[in-house]
Amino acid sequence: PQTETPQLPGIFNEAFSSERWKEGAPTRWVIWLNAMEMIRQHKMLGVGPGNFCYVYPSMHTGFLPNDPNYLRYQGLYTNAAHNELLQTWAELGPVGALLLLGMIFYAFRSMARVVQASKREEKNPPHFVRLDGWIAWGGIGALTVLCGAGMMSFPLQLPSSTLLFFALLPLGEMLGEPERDEDGYRMPPLVLEGEWATHTLYLRGMSRVVGVGTSLQLPRAFAGAALALGLVIFCGWSWSAVRPMRADVHYHKGRQLEQMGNKVEAEKEFLAALTIYPNHHDCRSHYTDFLLNQKRYADCLPQLQKVFERLNTCELYARRATAWEALGHLDKAARDMQTYRKMVPSAGGSAF
Repeated sequence: PQTETPQLPGIFNEAFSSERWKEGAPTRWVIWLNAMEMIRQHKMLGVGPGNFCYVYPSMHTGFLPNDPNYLRYQGLYTNAAHNELLQTWAELGPVGALLLLGMIFYAFRSMARVVQASKREEKNPPHFVRLDGWIAWGGIGALTVLCGAGMMSFPLQLPSSTLLFFALLPLGEMLGEPERDEDGYRMPPLVLEGEWATHTLYLRGMSRVVGVGTSLQLPRAFAGAALALGLVIFCGWSWSAVRPMRADVHYHKGRQLEQMGNKVEAEKEFLAALTIYPNHHDCRSHYTDFLLNQKRYADCLPQLQKVFERLNTCELYARRATAWEALGHLDKAARDMQTYRKMVPSAGGSAF
Protein backbone atom coordinates (compact mmCIF):
# COMPACT_ATOMS: atom_id res chain seq x y z
CA PRO A 1 0.00 0.00 0.00
CA GLN A 2 1.09 3.54 -0.68
CA THR A 3 2.38 5.33 2.39
CA GLU A 4 0.99 8.68 3.34
CA THR A 5 3.03 11.76 2.61
CA PRO A 6 4.52 12.97 5.90
CA GLN A 7 3.33 16.33 7.11
CA LEU A 8 6.02 18.90 6.39
CA PRO A 9 6.69 21.56 9.03
CA GLY A 10 5.50 25.08 8.39
CA ILE A 11 7.92 27.54 6.85
CA PHE A 12 8.27 29.53 10.09
CA ASN A 13 8.70 26.42 12.24
CA GLU A 14 11.33 25.15 9.84
CA ALA A 15 13.15 28.48 9.76
CA PHE A 16 13.21 29.11 13.51
CA SER A 17 14.22 25.55 14.32
CA SER A 18 17.13 25.52 11.85
CA GLU A 19 20.75 25.47 12.95
CA ARG A 20 21.32 28.73 11.10
CA TRP A 21 18.72 30.48 13.25
CA LYS A 22 19.97 28.88 16.47
CA GLU A 23 23.47 30.08 15.67
CA GLY A 24 22.52 33.45 14.20
CA ALA A 25 19.99 34.64 16.77
CA PRO A 26 22.35 34.93 19.78
CA THR A 27 25.05 36.36 17.52
CA ARG A 28 22.77 39.17 16.39
CA TRP A 29 21.60 39.91 19.91
CA VAL A 30 25.22 40.37 20.97
CA ILE A 31 25.99 42.54 17.94
CA TRP A 32 22.90 44.71 18.43
CA LEU A 33 23.49 45.23 22.15
CA ASN A 34 27.12 46.16 21.54
CA ALA A 35 26.05 48.46 18.69
CA MET A 36 23.76 50.25 21.15
CA GLU A 37 26.69 50.56 23.53
CA MET A 38 28.70 52.12 20.70
CA ILE A 39 25.87 54.58 20.11
CA ARG A 40 25.82 55.40 23.82
CA GLN A 41 29.55 56.10 23.90
CA HIS A 42 29.55 58.17 20.68
CA LYS A 43 26.26 59.99 21.04
CA MET A 44 26.62 62.94 18.71
CA LEU A 45 28.99 62.24 15.82
CA GLY A 46 29.27 58.46 15.81
CA VAL A 47 32.50 56.60 15.11
CA GLY A 48 32.76 57.71 11.49
CA PRO A 49 31.65 56.08 8.24
CA GLY A 50 33.14 52.64 7.69
CA ASN A 51 34.58 52.37 11.20
CA PHE A 52 31.91 50.22 12.86
CA CYS A 53 33.70 46.89 12.43
CA TYR A 54 36.98 48.33 13.75
CA VAL A 55 35.50 49.87 16.89
CA TYR A 56 33.06 47.05 17.58
CA PRO A 57 35.47 44.51 19.21
CA SER A 58 36.20 46.96 22.04
CA MET A 59 32.52 47.31 22.94
CA HIS A 60 31.28 45.45 26.02
CA THR A 61 27.66 46.09 26.87
CA GLY A 62 26.37 45.63 30.39
CA PHE A 63 23.05 44.24 29.16
CA LEU A 64 24.41 41.00 27.75
CA PRO A 65 22.77 37.94 29.37
CA ASN A 66 25.06 35.88 31.58
CA ASP A 67 24.77 32.93 29.25
CA PRO A 68 27.67 31.06 27.58
CA ASN A 69 25.72 31.00 24.31
CA TYR A 70 25.95 34.81 24.27
CA LEU A 71 29.23 35.44 26.08
CA ARG A 72 31.25 33.39 23.61
CA TYR A 73 30.54 36.01 20.91
CA GLN A 74 31.70 38.93 23.05
CA GLY A 75 34.76 40.68 21.64
CA LEU A 76 34.69 38.84 18.33
CA TYR A 77 35.01 40.63 15.01
CA THR A 78 31.92 41.32 12.92
CA ASN A 79 31.76 42.81 9.45
CA ALA A 80 28.53 44.75 10.08
CA ALA A 81 25.87 45.56 12.67
CA HIS A 82 23.36 43.37 10.80
CA ASN A 83 20.92 46.25 11.19
CA GLU A 84 21.24 49.21 8.84
CA LEU A 85 19.62 51.71 11.20
CA LEU A 86 21.89 50.79 14.10
CA GLN A 87 24.97 50.84 11.88
CA THR A 88 24.09 54.24 10.40
CA TRP A 89 23.38 55.63 13.86
CA ALA A 90 26.63 54.22 15.26
CA GLU A 91 28.74 55.55 12.39
CA LEU A 92 27.06 58.88 11.58
CA GLY A 93 25.28 59.75 14.81
CA PRO A 94 21.61 60.69 15.23
CA VAL A 95 21.71 63.08 12.27
CA GLY A 96 22.71 60.25 9.93
CA ALA A 97 20.03 57.96 11.34
CA LEU A 98 17.35 60.64 10.93
CA LEU A 99 18.48 61.34 7.36
CA LEU A 100 18.21 57.65 6.50
CA LEU A 101 14.73 57.40 8.02
CA GLY A 102 13.72 60.64 6.31
CA MET A 103 14.80 59.41 2.89
CA ILE A 104 12.92 56.15 3.33
CA PHE A 105 9.79 57.91 4.61
CA TYR A 106 9.83 60.41 1.73
CA ALA A 107 10.28 57.60 -0.81
CA PHE A 108 7.29 55.69 0.60
CA ARG A 109 5.22 58.87 0.74
CA SER A 110 5.96 59.91 -2.84
CA MET A 111 5.20 56.42 -4.20
CA ALA A 112 1.97 56.26 -2.18
CA ARG A 113 0.90 59.57 -3.73
CA VAL A 114 1.46 58.14 -7.20
CA VAL A 115 -0.72 55.15 -6.32
CA GLN A 116 -3.50 57.41 -5.02
CA ALA A 117 -3.32 59.68 -8.08
CA SER A 118 -3.50 56.72 -10.45
CA LYS A 119 -6.59 55.39 -8.66
CA ARG A 120 -8.34 58.75 -8.99
CA GLU A 121 -7.58 59.03 -12.69
CA GLU A 122 -8.65 55.44 -13.41
CA LYS A 123 -12.16 56.32 -12.18
CA ASN A 124 -12.50 59.10 -14.75
CA PRO A 125 -13.06 58.61 -18.49
CA PRO A 126 -11.61 56.98 -20.53
CA HIS A 127 -11.00 54.48 -17.66
CA PHE A 128 -7.51 53.46 -18.75
CA VAL A 129 -5.06 51.68 -16.46
CA ARG A 130 -2.21 53.84 -15.18
CA LEU A 131 1.04 51.88 -15.34
CA ASP A 132 2.78 54.32 -13.04
CA GLY A 133 0.49 53.18 -10.22
CA TRP A 134 1.53 49.56 -10.70
CA ILE A 135 5.19 50.60 -10.93
CA ALA A 136 4.80 52.53 -7.69
CA TRP A 137 3.25 49.46 -6.03
CA GLY A 138 6.27 47.46 -7.17
CA GLY A 139 8.59 50.10 -5.75
CA ILE A 140 6.76 50.07 -2.43
CA GLY A 141 7.06 46.29 -2.27
CA ALA A 142 10.75 46.29 -3.19
CA LEU A 143 11.59 49.02 -0.68
CA THR A 144 9.62 47.19 2.02
CA VAL A 145 11.61 44.01 1.39
CA LEU A 146 14.89 45.95 1.49
CA CYS A 147 13.93 47.65 4.75
CA GLY A 148 12.93 44.32 6.26
CA ALA A 149 16.22 42.74 5.22
CA GLY A 150 18.05 45.77 6.59
CA MET A 151 16.75 45.03 10.07
CA MET A 152 18.52 41.65 10.14
CA SER A 153 21.31 41.96 7.60
CA PHE A 154 23.42 44.51 5.72
CA PRO A 155 21.93 45.08 2.22
CA LEU A 156 23.40 48.59 1.99
CA GLN A 157 26.89 47.10 2.03
CA LEU A 158 26.19 44.98 -1.03
CA PRO A 159 26.57 46.74 -4.41
CA SER A 160 23.45 45.29 -6.06
CA SER A 161 21.03 46.01 -3.20
CA THR A 162 22.59 49.44 -2.59
CA LEU A 163 22.03 50.35 -6.24
CA LEU A 164 18.44 49.14 -6.00
CA PHE A 165 17.87 51.14 -2.81
CA PHE A 166 19.06 54.42 -4.31
CA ALA A 167 17.12 53.73 -7.51
CA LEU A 168 13.91 53.31 -5.49
CA LEU A 169 14.31 56.51 -3.45
CA PRO A 170 13.43 58.95 -6.29
CA LEU A 171 10.99 56.60 -8.04
CA GLY A 172 7.88 58.33 -6.70
CA GLU A 173 9.09 61.75 -7.79
CA MET A 174 10.04 60.43 -11.22
CA LEU A 175 6.58 58.93 -11.72
CA GLY A 176 4.64 61.83 -10.25
CA GLU A 177 3.35 64.73 -12.35
CA PRO A 178 3.50 68.43 -11.45
CA GLU A 179 0.68 69.31 -9.10
CA ARG A 180 -2.37 71.16 -10.41
CA ASP A 181 -4.57 73.76 -8.80
CA GLU A 182 -8.06 72.87 -7.65
CA ASP A 183 -9.53 73.85 -11.01
CA GLY A 184 -7.11 71.52 -12.79
CA TYR A 185 -4.93 74.30 -14.17
CA ARG A 186 -1.21 73.62 -14.09
CA MET A 187 0.78 76.73 -13.22
CA PRO A 188 3.69 77.47 -15.55
CA PRO A 189 7.04 77.80 -13.78
CA LEU A 190 8.50 81.21 -13.03
CA VAL A 191 11.91 81.55 -14.71
CA LEU A 192 14.48 84.05 -13.42
CA GLU A 193 17.38 84.43 -15.84
CA GLY A 194 20.73 85.80 -14.74
CA GLU A 195 24.10 86.25 -16.42
CA TRP A 196 25.53 82.93 -15.23
CA ALA A 197 22.53 81.02 -13.92
CA THR A 198 18.83 80.47 -14.51
CA HIS A 199 16.54 79.86 -11.55
CA THR A 200 13.16 78.18 -11.93
CA LEU A 201 10.35 78.37 -9.38
CA TYR A 202 7.41 75.98 -9.51
CA LEU A 203 4.36 77.61 -7.96
CA ARG A 204 0.95 76.58 -6.74
CA GLY A 205 -1.74 79.23 -6.78
CA MET A 206 0.81 82.00 -7.49
CA SER A 207 1.62 82.07 -3.79
CA ARG A 208 3.28 78.84 -2.72
CA VAL A 209 6.65 77.60 -3.99
CA VAL A 210 6.56 73.82 -4.43
CA GLY A 211 9.84 73.35 -6.30
CA VAL A 212 13.09 75.11 -7.13
CA GLY A 213 15.58 74.46 -9.92
CA THR A 214 18.88 76.05 -10.91
CA SER A 215 20.93 75.64 -14.07
CA LEU A 216 24.29 77.22 -14.87
CA GLN A 217 24.93 79.03 -18.14
CA LEU A 218 28.67 78.88 -18.69
CA PRO A 219 30.76 79.81 -21.73
CA ARG A 220 31.14 76.85 -24.05
CA ALA A 221 34.91 76.53 -23.59
CA PHE A 222 34.67 76.76 -19.81
CA ALA A 223 31.76 74.31 -19.72
CA GLY A 224 33.70 71.82 -21.87
CA ALA A 225 36.77 72.06 -19.64
CA ALA A 226 34.65 71.66 -16.50
CA LEU A 227 32.90 68.65 -18.02
CA ALA A 228 36.21 67.02 -18.98
CA LEU A 229 37.63 67.64 -15.51
CA GLY A 230 34.49 66.23 -13.94
CA LEU A 231 34.71 63.10 -16.08
CA VAL A 232 38.36 62.57 -15.12
CA ILE A 233 37.55 62.97 -11.43
CA PHE A 234 34.54 60.69 -11.73
CA CYS A 235 36.48 57.97 -13.57
CA GLY A 236 39.29 58.13 -11.03
CA TRP A 237 36.87 57.96 -8.14
CA SER A 238 34.94 55.11 -9.76
CA TRP A 239 38.10 53.08 -10.32
CA SER A 240 39.10 53.61 -6.70
CA ALA A 241 35.59 52.88 -5.44
CA VAL A 242 35.36 49.51 -7.20
CA ARG A 243 38.68 48.27 -5.80
CA PRO A 244 37.04 46.71 -2.72
CA MET A 245 34.53 44.94 -4.96
CA ARG A 246 37.25 43.65 -7.28
CA ALA A 247 39.19 42.44 -4.26
CA ASP A 248 36.06 40.76 -2.92
CA VAL A 249 35.81 38.69 -6.09
CA HIS A 250 39.31 37.29 -5.58
CA TYR A 251 38.74 36.82 -1.84
CA HIS A 252 35.56 34.78 -2.23
CA LYS A 253 37.09 32.79 -5.06
CA GLY A 254 40.00 32.00 -2.77
CA ARG A 255 37.62 30.84 -0.05
CA GLN A 256 35.95 28.48 -2.51
CA LEU A 257 39.27 27.09 -3.70
CA GLU A 258 40.35 26.61 -0.09
CA GLN A 259 37.20 24.61 0.66
CA MET A 260 37.91 22.48 -2.40
CA GLY A 261 41.39 21.74 -1.06
CA ASN A 262 43.32 23.73 -3.67
CA LYS A 263 45.55 25.62 -1.25
CA VAL A 264 48.03 26.90 -3.83
CA GLU A 265 45.45 28.59 -6.05
CA ALA A 266 43.54 29.82 -3.00
CA GLU A 267 46.61 31.65 -1.73
CA LYS A 268 47.11 33.26 -5.13
CA GLU A 269 43.57 34.63 -4.96
CA PHE A 270 44.07 35.95 -1.42
CA LEU A 271 47.26 37.71 -2.45
CA ALA A 272 45.57 39.12 -5.55
CA ALA A 273 42.80 40.56 -3.37
CA LEU A 274 45.32 42.16 -1.01
CA THR A 275 47.31 43.57 -3.93
CA ILE A 276 44.23 45.26 -5.35
CA TYR A 277 42.98 46.51 -1.99
CA PRO A 278 45.52 46.27 0.85
CA ASN A 279 42.92 47.45 3.39
CA HIS A 280 40.73 44.38 2.83
CA HIS A 281 41.02 43.34 6.46
CA ASP A 282 38.50 40.51 6.13
CA CYS A 283 40.75 38.90 3.55
CA ARG A 284 43.96 39.59 5.45
CA SER A 285 42.50 38.28 8.70
CA HIS A 286 41.38 35.09 6.99
CA TYR A 287 44.76 34.82 5.29
CA THR A 288 46.45 34.77 8.71
CA ASP A 289 44.24 31.84 9.70
CA PHE A 290 45.06 30.20 6.38
CA LEU A 291 48.80 30.51 7.07
CA LEU A 292 48.35 29.31 10.63
CA ASN A 293 46.56 26.16 9.49
CA GLN A 294 49.46 25.45 7.15
CA LYS A 295 51.90 25.92 10.07
CA ARG A 296 53.62 28.81 8.29
CA TYR A 297 54.03 30.72 11.52
CA ALA A 298 56.82 33.03 10.38
CA ASP A 299 54.73 34.17 7.40
CA CYS A 300 51.66 34.58 9.59
CA LEU A 301 53.15 37.08 12.05
CA PRO A 302 53.73 40.00 9.59
CA GLN A 303 50.22 39.60 8.24
CA LEU A 304 48.81 39.60 11.76
CA GLN A 305 50.69 42.80 12.52
CA LYS A 306 49.05 44.50 9.54
CA VAL A 307 45.61 43.37 10.69
CA PHE A 308 46.33 44.71 14.19
CA GLU A 309 46.79 48.18 12.69
CA ARG A 310 43.01 48.45 12.31
CA LEU A 311 41.53 45.54 14.25
CA ASN A 312 41.94 44.57 17.88
CA THR A 313 39.96 41.37 18.28
CA CYS A 314 40.43 38.44 20.60
CA GLU A 315 40.89 35.85 17.85
CA LEU A 316 43.91 37.76 16.54
CA TYR A 317 45.62 37.47 19.93
CA ALA A 318 44.85 33.75 19.96
CA ARG A 319 46.38 33.28 16.53
CA ARG A 320 49.46 35.29 17.37
CA ALA A 321 49.90 33.37 20.62
CA THR A 322 49.82 30.12 18.65
CA ALA A 323 52.41 31.45 16.21
CA TRP A 324 54.70 32.74 18.98
CA GLU A 325 54.47 29.43 20.83
CA ALA A 326 55.30 27.41 17.71
CA LEU A 327 58.33 29.63 17.05
CA GLY A 328 59.57 29.22 20.62
CA HIS A 329 58.73 32.70 21.96
CA LEU A 330 56.87 31.46 25.01
CA ASP A 331 56.89 34.78 26.89
CA LYS A 332 55.21 36.59 23.98
CA ALA A 333 52.75 33.74 23.56
CA ALA A 334 51.86 33.93 27.27
CA ARG A 335 51.21 37.69 27.06
CA ASP A 336 48.93 37.28 24.06
CA MET A 337 47.06 34.41 25.71
CA GLN A 338 46.60 36.51 28.83
CA THR A 339 45.15 39.33 26.73
CA TYR A 340 42.89 36.86 24.96
CA ARG A 341 41.51 35.49 28.24
CA LYS A 342 40.84 39.01 29.51
CA MET A 343 38.84 39.75 26.38
CA VAL A 344 37.00 36.41 26.49
CA PRO A 345 36.66 35.31 30.14
CA SER A 346 34.51 32.35 29.10
CA ALA A 347 37.35 30.89 27.01
CA GLY A 348 39.03 29.23 29.98
CA GLY A 349 42.41 27.79 29.19
CA SER A 350 41.96 27.33 25.47
CA ALA A 351 42.03 29.85 22.67
CA PHE A 352 39.92 27.72 20.36
